[in-house]
Amino acid sequence: MAHGLAYRLALPDAHTREQALAESGHGYLRFSSSFFALCVALVLACAIVHALRAARGQAHRPVPIWPFLLLPFALFTVQEHTERFVKTGVFPVDAVLARTFLLGLVLQVPVALIAYAIARVVVAVAREVGRRLAGAPRRSRLRPDVFRGRPSVVEVTRIPVLALRCAGRAPPSRSFAS
Repeated sequence: MAHGLAYRLALPDAHTREQALAESGHGYLRFSSSFFALCVALVLACAIVHALRAARGQAHRPVPIWPFLLLPFALFTVQEHTERFVKTGVFPVDAVLARTFLLGLVLQVPVALIAYAIARVVVAVAREVGRRLAGAPRRSRLRPDVFRGRPSVVEVTRIPVLALRCAGRAPPSRSFAS
């Protein structure tokens, strides 16, 4: 996603962009919708696995963030170099200096964070679906020990208004002797 967006931002003219994509070995992009469908199927398969584990009552681990922070940069770099290597047959040492490469690398940050957020939501929903399928009660967001036991009664002592010196009209605080 960031890959295509980088080319759109770096080369706003459609004709120039198409020419640059053809010259740098991006002919495979016509299959991107199929690749996207494959990725969605993979996410659904992982969600089903998480739901089944939750239905069995297995403990879960939180979604780690490190793959979402490292993999986009590594995969983008490998992809750019591989595309140019396949097209030209020469390893493109200067690919990292291309405007589209630098812009694409910067765009990996928001894409990675969005992907991480989506992954957390998908896993949380899958776990809740698994719990519900197993007949487990819905988990409360409050700590379970908050409402255990008898609630304690708190009595507030009332301070007389005159003691606070805000009664409005009152006798003077000192008496004047004449």
